[in-house]
Amino acid sequence: MEVFPGVSMGPDVRFGKPCLAGTRIDVATIVASLASGRTVEQTGVDYALSIEQCKRRFVTRRTSLPTFHPPFAGHREGSP
Repeated sequence: MEVFPGVSMGPDVRFGKPCLAGTRIDVATIVASLASGRTVEQTGVDYALSIEQCKRRFVTRRTSLPTFHPPFAGHREGSP
């Protein structure tokens, strides 16, 4: 099932983790590679992806994804 353009999930692929559509490469692996300082080009070579696949699915998406700020663990609603 496609959960985001170019990203799919299925119980029979990588234990249901979000993966690049049509591959068994999970999104977390690619994001970790980019976050560690690898370039899009290096990541593409590492995982046999085209540069367009990497850029289209991650570089252009990261600016459009909403930012999630989890609540502070010790914060109680209504307290300062």
